[in-house]
Amino acid sequence: MEKALRRQVGADTVELDTIEGYARYSYTLPRAIDFELLQEALNGAAYTLASAQLSVRGVAERGHCQVCEADRLQLRLDGTDQRFDIIAGKLPTGRRLRVTAEARGWEQGHVQLEVLQSVEL
Repeated sequence: MEKALRRQVGADTVELDTIEGYARYSYTLPRAIDFELLQEALNGAAYTLASAQLSVRGVAERGHCQVCEADRLQLRLDGTDQRFDIIAGKLPTGRRLRVTAEARGWEQGHVQLEVLQSVEL
């Protein structure tokens, strides 16, 4: 599994705990998060992605979602400009933040974030 995450999603660090049932990985430099690629890597190693928690940096701002065609609060990630819709939780707009969030909807190709915590940087 560790090799799959390094090779297929380009993870720089990987932490696996099969007893607790989690895998964590991180990037040294900003990089777009590709949930489809992550799902492929996990499937290839016979793992199931049950939940995904992200710890990312970015700016909350209003934006237009290309998937649902709605104007929404979004988190624009530092270094990649990748955007995720915010579906729950509050974020101050226009400020640079470190956000911990639960990702939803990746199975349908519409990743949305439920904010668990945010800290202004």
